Amino acid sequence: MSDLAHIAESSPVVYHFQGVLSTRDRKKYFQFPFEVKEGATKIYVHLQYNKEPKNMLYLQLYDYRRFRGIGKYTANDKRNEIEIVVAPTYASPGAIFGNIPKGRWIAEIDSMEVFAICKYHLNIEVYYDNDIINRFAIKKPTQKKHVLYNEKKWYKGDLHIHSEESDGKESVKEIVKEAREQQLDFIAITDHNTISGWQYYKRYKDILLIPGVEVTTPGGHANALGIDDWIDWRVGYRNRTMQDIIKDTRNKGGIFCINHPRSLNHNGQVSWNFQDVDYGQVDAIEIWNAPWLLKNTRTNEMARSLWNDLLNKGYRLTAVAGSDLHSFDQHGKKLGKLLNYIFCENLSQEALLQGIKRGRVYMTTGPKLKFEALYEGKIYMMGDAIVFSKSQTLEFHIGVVHQEDALELRLIKDGYIIKRYPCPPGEKINLYIEKSIHDAGWYRIELHQKITDDEEDSLTAITNPIYIALSSQ
Repeated sequence: MSDLAHIAESSPVVYHFQGVLSTRDRKKYFQFPFEVKEGATKIYVHLQYNKEPKNMLYLQLYDYRRFRGIGKYTANDKRNEIEIVVAPTYASPGAIFGNIPKGRWIAEIDSMEVFAICKYHLNIEVYYDNDIINRFAIKKPTQKKHVLYNEKKWYKGDLHIHSEESDGKESVKEIVKEAREQQLDFIAITDHNTISGWQYYKRYKDILLIPGVEVTTPGGHANALGIDDWIDWRVGYRNRTMQDIIKDTRNKGGIFCINHPRSLNHNGQVSWNFQDVDYGQVDAIEIWNAPWLLKNTRTNEMARSLWNDLLNKGYRLTAVAGSDLHSFDQHGKKLGKLLNYIFCENLSQEALLQGIKRGRVYMTTGPKLKFEALYEGKIYMMGDAIVFSKSQTLEFHIGVVHQEDALELRLIKDGYIIKRYPCPPGEKINLYIEKSIHDAGWYRIELHQKITDDEEDSLTAITNPIYIALSSQ
């Protein structure tokens, strides 16, 4: 039992469950209801199971109307013991503090992997004090339209970060501090299947904190960004599908972004393998994930290839990047080393989500980019569509600044390189390229290191496309 659970209270009401899971029970959800009466001051849930050989169970908690948290390992050396603590004014990482309403609560075991017989013991303790009245309501983010800076420009930040509320090491406070030091305008802390980090957001007024969650399922991961409540991630539970999750994300005011779709899961399989997804309802796709990890070199290249294929099929998914930060210590302080620049009407959650939806995004490890097209006196940006009725000529405006190394700029059409340009180090590059357009398609630019190890990804910066459409009139 952790220090968080040692509180001088009266003897608790205890519920104890035990059982055995077999290989037939993998990837299922087992629920254990218990009764909470008036005057409850704390709930402590503890799960112990035999981990070998590679069994993996998760633990969730729900009150009678909402999600209240995920469990965390009690210690690094006890990877088969998980706990959740919920009280009016505090909670264990991954859980949401606030009122403890009376009614039917549920502790839930998620049998992610069961490779052999798995014995479990689930213990639930409910503490009471009839002299205490719960007055600590659970609060959700309500600043969707709040404007931090009222200026139309490119804002920079990270859309994929983990804290100690799931499997990260740093607290929300420590992550925000580092984001400030890196002069980021926005960050999204996207913990796995929990929104508990949101309860600390109201403390920060000088950086845009986007409420989000990484929906983590056996069939793939995705970020739900800008939502106003928890997203039920349990694919297969009551016939729930990933398409239902996409729908719920949009109904809750958010955007849906597929994460690292070609990374490998613990079974060595490609992580995103859903076959029943309507990509017309998907807003974004993460094509660049923690490029400093060598294991991501090939998977990032494959993710960009998948994005090309979806674009060529007519799906206008916005590409984004994410550090997928879990720890400052593990790989150095990488926050701010891989950035999304998003063109927004102002710095607010609403404007930023709109910028992503419109494809006004480029991704970079340093250099700043400009990619525009001039047609009939009008300037088109990334994400825009230019409609022709016949073959026409347009002019691309390309700018590159702040590159430290010799780079190569590539003009891409429909996923293929059509032109290469050298970018000497330390020089500001401005290119004006006239292009005769004869068919529909899309164009983007990429910056690559000219000399790189075969095991490293040479990408340094990449834009979203400008689209070309041909009308029949």
